[in-house]
Order: sequence, then C-alpha cells, then structure tokens
Amino acid sequence: MGYQMHFLLKITLIFILLAGFLLFGFYKARGFILGPEIVIFEPSGITDPNQSYVILKGIVKNISLLYLNGNQIFTNKNGEFQEDLLLARGYNIIEVEGKDKFNRQTKILKEIILK
Repeated sequence: MGYQMHFLLKITLIFILLAGFLLFGFYKARGFILGPEIVIFEPSGITDPNQSYVILKGIVKNISLLYLNGNQIFTNKNGEFQEDLLLARGYNIIEVEGKDKFNRQTKILKEIILK
C-alpha cells in the first residue's frame, strides 16, 4: 500500500510540474500567439472640427514595423508612438498599420472631418 501511494505521489508531482511548464510556456508565447496590437489614444473620437493640427498618440505590442499613412514611424522602448499630423479641410483618413516579425498585420483607420 505504501509503494502505490508513493508512486501515485510521484506521478502527481510530475503532472503538476509539466502543467506548470506548459502554462509558463503559453504565458511567455502569448505575444507570438496573439499577433500584433495597436491602440490609439489620441485623437479620441471627438476632436475640434476647426483644429487642423493634431497629435497622434498610441501604443503597440508585438510589432516590428509600424506605418502611418504608408510611411514608417518608430516607437520608443515601451512601444509608444507620437506623430504630428496636419489635416486637410474636409474628410481625412488616418491609417496606422503594424506588422510583426511573422508578417502578420493589423490596421486601424481613424476618420476625422475638418471644417
């Protein structure tokens, strides 16, 4: 009886260790699994329709290349970016596109109407 209990305890301990390693591996690989992410903080949904100068601010995760309206822009070490934009009168579309090192991409379109 003692041997079976000891064997069962070893198997349980091995199972717990393997499950812990797998969970830790998935935790570390979540960035690769989820792909690139872009969050834009400014301009928010409501902007001054008479203001032609805006500052685009945001943060990215798991991105190796970042583009604003087709032009490459850069982030700081925390993944934050900030770019100055001059809007034209009428309808403006701001496109922020990011790609990760596996060439997966994500894109955000922001629409602003300037009077």
